[in-house]
Amino acid sequence: MDRSGGLRFRVLLCFAATAIGASALVTTDARATPIHGLATVVTTNGAWGGKSIWITIYDLGKTQHLDYGCVGPARFRDWQSGNYFYGSFYYVRAEVKAGPSCGGATICDTTVQINPQSQLDSPGGLDWKKFTGTMVTLLPNGNNCYWRHDN
Repeated sequence: MDRSGGLRFRVLLCFAATAIGASALVTTDARATPIHGLATVVTTNGAWGGKSIWITIYDLGKTQHLDYGCVGPARFRDWQSGNYFYGSFYYVRAEVKAGPSCGGATICDTTVQINPQSQLDSPGGLDWKKFTGTMVTLLPNGNNCYWRHDN
C-alpha cells in the first residue's frame, strides 16, 4: 500500500496553513504600524476640565472607521493605522464624554474634515516630516464644542 500520497497531502496542507498565517501576520503588521510617506493624524483634547473624548476617523464617504479610541483629558494622540494618504480627505469625529475614560453620557458631538498635505520644500520633492492639515484640537464653546486646525 502506497502512503506517500497522504504524506504529500499533509505537507501541502502545512505549507498552505503557513502561507495563510504569514499573510495574516503581514496584514496585521501593516495596519498597526505606520508606512513611510503616509500622514499621521493628531487629535488633542483641549480644556475640557477632566472630560475625555472618543475619536472616530472615517474615510471621505464615511463608510469605514479607519481609527478610533479614547483621548484622555488634556492629552493628545497620534493616529496612524488608517494609513492616511497626503491629498486625501478624512473626517474626524469627537464625542465628549462625561467621564475620564470615555464613559458616561455624550456631552458634545462634532466632526471636522481634514486634508493632509506635505510640504514641497525639500530638494528631492516631498518632505515627509513637514506636513499640514493633520493636527486638530477639540475646544469647548459654552455647551457646544468645535475643532481648531493647528497646522
